[in-house]
Amino acid sequence: MGHDTYRVLVFDDDEALGEMLREYLSISCNCVVDVVSTEQDFWPRLSSTRYDILFLDYQLRETTGLAILSQMKDHNNMPPTVMMTGQGNEKVAAQAIQDGAIDYLTKGEYAFTELPGLIERAVRLRRVQETMRSSSEKIRYQSMLLDNLRDAVVVWGADGIITYWNEAAADLYNLRADQMVGKPVDTHFFPLFSTPVLWKGLPPDENLQAERQFETPHRGTLWISSVISPLVDREGQVSGYMDVSRDITTAKLIEQVLQTRLEGERLLASLSSDFIQTPESVAHPKFSHALEAISTFIQANQGILFLNENDILESRAYFPALELSLDRPLHILPLDEFPWLRPLLLHRQIAILPTGNIPGLASILGHKKSRGSIVLLPLTAQGQNYGLLLFHLPAHLPGWENNFGNVLITFSRILLGTLLQIRANQKLKASEERYRAIVEDYQTEMICHFQDDGVLTFVNEACCHYFQTNRWQLIGRNFLEKILEEDRPAVRALITSLTREQPAARSIHRALNSQGEVCWHEWSIRRIDDSSNSLVEYQAVGRDITDRKKMEAEVQMAHQQVAEAARLASVGRLAASVAHQISNPLTTIIAEGQILRQSLDKTDPAYESAEAIEQAGWRAQQVIDVLLKFSEASKDEWEGLPIQETIRQAALLASAQVLADHLRLEMSLPEEPLFVWGNRQQLIDLWLNFFLGIPSLYKKDQEKSLYLEVSGPTHSYITVKISMQGLILTEDERIALFEPKMIPTSLPAGTGMELTICREILRRHNGQVQVSGTDHATVIEIFLPEGE
Repeated sequence: MGHDTYRVLVFDDDEALGEMLREYLSISCNCVVDVVSTEQDFWPRLSSTRYDILFLDYQLRETTGLAILSQMKDHNNMPPTVMMTGQGNEKVAAQAIQDGAIDYLTKGEYAFTELPGLIERAVRLRRVQETMRSSSEKIRYQSMLLDNLRDAVVVWGADGIITYWNEAAADLYNLRADQMVGKPVDTHFFPLFSTPVLWKGLPPDENLQAERQFETPHRGTLWISSVISPLVDREGQVSGYMDVSRDITTAKLIEQVLQTRLEGERLLASLSSDFIQTPESVAHPKFSHALEAISTFIQANQGILFLNENDILESRAYFPALELSLDRPLHILPLDEFPWLRPLLLHRQIAILPTGNIPGLASILGHKKSRGSIVLLPLTAQGQNYGLLLFHLPAHLPGWENNFGNVLITFSRILLGTLLQIRANQKLKASEERYRAIVEDYQTEMICHFQDDGVLTFVNEACCHYFQTNRWQLIGRNFLEKILEEDRPAVRALITSLTREQPAARSIHRALNSQGEVCWHEWSIRRIDDSSNSLVEYQAVGRDITDRKKMEAEVQMAHQQVAEAARLASVGRLAASVAHQISNPLTTIIAEGQILRQSLDKTDPAYESAEAIEQAGWRAQQVIDVLLKFSEASKDEWEGLPIQETIRQAALLASAQVLADHLRLEMSLPEEPLFVWGNRQQLIDLWLNFFLGIPSLYKKDQEKSLYLEVSGPTHSYITVKISMQGLILTEDERIALFEPKMIPTSLPAGTGMELTICREILRRHNGQVQVSGTDHATVIEIFLPEGE
C-alpha cells in the first residue's frame, strides 16, 4: 500500500472482530485504526477525525448499518464506507450501495488480503471527492469576484421613480435612458425579469443580491446578476436605491454543462454497479429500469432496446414501460427489410436522423406524424452486432450531442458488457463437456500450474496463444521469467507469503508479451495443498489488463482536464473584466499625454517623454483590445485566415509571459498572406499555448531560445516550423512531448496542459505535427491545410 498512513474507523459490536481488523490493518497496511462498538462512541469519532475509510457492521445492538449510513448523508466529513454483515443478503447489499457505500463484504467469505486493495480504492475515491469539492469552491470564489465587477447601473429614489440609467444598462436591457428615467421602477424595470424583486424596506446597511432571468427579443433568455444597495443621505436616511447588474449567461451555461456532466457520471456509476454480475433472470427488468433512467436524463420521450437475434432486431425493453411478454416482442426489424440499417450496426457511433427521413421506423414511435429526431446507437463489439438503442427526441435541442453523447456511448458499453456476460454464461452452462473444452482449449484467461521453485508444470491453450508458442516450449520454464525484472521481487514475495490459512492472492505487475512489449498482467495465484497440508503446487489464472490500465489513466486525465478547463474559463472571464476596468484610466493617460505633447515645443526635452507616454498608452490599449477579443466565448465559425495574423496576435498576448520566462522569441513571417482554413480563436489559442508551454521544457537556468518560421504552401499545406535552440530531448521524450504533464497550476512554468491542448486543436483542424531533433535543438513542424 505504499508508505502513506491511512486512518481507518471500524464500527462493529463484535469487539473481537474489531480488534482483529485493527491488528491486521495496523501491521500489514500501515493504517491507524480506531474501533468503536456503540453509536454513542461512533458519532464523536466521525466528527473529530478525518477517516479514509469506514468499515460499518450491518447488524448492531441499538440500530442497523443502513440507518447509520442514511444519517451520514448529511455529514460533512463522510468517508468512503464498506458495509459488513454476518450473512449474505442481496437486498441489504443493494440498499447499502444505493445509500452511498462503495462496497459490501460478507463476514467469513472475504480474505483479509483483499482489504489493502479496498482501502487503496477508498483513498483514491476520497481524493477525487476532495479535488471536485476544491474545484467547486474555487469556481464559486472566482464567480464571487466576478459578481463584484458590474457595469449596468440603475438608480431610483425612495418614491420608486428611476433617476439614472447609464449606457451599460441601455446596452444590456436594450432600453434607452430617455425611455426609463422618470418612470416607476415597479412597472417599467422589474417586470422585465421573471423573478419579483422586493426592494422596499431594505435596511440602510444591507444589500439585496439576486440572479434573475431577462428575456430579450434577439438574444433569448439572459441571466442577470444584480446587487441592490440603499443610498443613505447625511442624516442616515434612505434616499434611494442603486442596482448594479451584469450579464452572467456564459457562466450559467458553463455551470449547467459541468453539472450535467457530473450528473451523467453519477448516473453511469450507479447503472454500472447495478449490472455487475447480472443473472439472466433479472437482466430484462434491469434493462427497462436503466432505459428509463437514461431516457429521462438525455431528455428523450421514448426509448427502446433491440437485441439482435439471427439478423432480426427484436425489441426487449421500453420507455415508457409496457406490459408485454418477453417471448413476444412488440417490434421486429428484419435487417433484410431494412438494408439501410445494416451499415449503421457495424460502427459504434451515434446516428441522429430526422423522423421524416427514416423509412419504416416512424411508426415505432406510435404516431406517424411525429416530429423531432431519432437517435440510433448500435451495440457492436469486434465487428459483431448484438443490438440497437433507439431514442426519440421531441425537438431539436442545441448542444444535445455535446452534453449527452459521451453518456450515451458509455451507457451502450455497459449494456454491451452485460449482454456479452449473459451470452457467455449461457454458453458455459450449455454442457459440462463444452465447459471443460473451454477451460482446456478455448479459455480466454491464461491458466498455469507451477512448483515451489516457479517451474511450470501445466499451461492452457490461452497461455500458448498469448505467448505465440506451444505448451511444450513453456512447460519447464520459470513462471517469473516473463515478468519485468523490476516487478519480480514483489511477485516472488507474494507467492512466498501464501499459507494454508490464506492460500490465495492477487498480483498486478508488468510483463513482456510475445513481441517483447511491456504490458500489464493481473494474476490470481492460489496455493494447492494435499490432505496433509503440504504444498503440492501453485495455480495461477491471469489476463492482460493493459487496455484497462490505459482506460483508467484516460478517465483520471479527463477529470483533471475538466477541472483545468473550468479554472481557465473562470480566469479568462476575470481577465476580460479586469481589462475592461483598465481601459478607462488608460484612455485618460493617452489623452493627457497628447495634451502634454501638444503644449510643448518639439525642441523641449520633455517633448520626447510626452510622446513616449502616448505611444506606450496606445500599445497597452492594443494589448487590452486583443485580450478582450481573446476572452470572448469561442464561436464555431470557420473561415480562410491569414496564418501570420493569428501568430502575431498570440505573440502580442504572450509577450509579458515571454519576458517573464526569459524566452528569446524570433519569428520569420512572409509578407504575403498565407491562408489556412480554421477557427480564428482556436488558432490563436494554438500559438499562445505553444509560447506558454515551451519554456517549461527547458531546465531552470537554461537559456531559452525559440525561432518560428512560416512557409508554403507545399502539397496544399502551410508549414510552421518551431526550432527550440539548446533543448535536447531523447526519442521517448519527443514521443511523449504532447502528453499532459500535470504540473501544479501555482508554478510559473505553465499548467502542463499547453502542448496537449495544441495537439487537440491541430486534430480539429485536420493538421499534423512532427517532432525531430538535432545535436543542438528540438524541432516541431506543424502542417495546416491551405485555405482561401
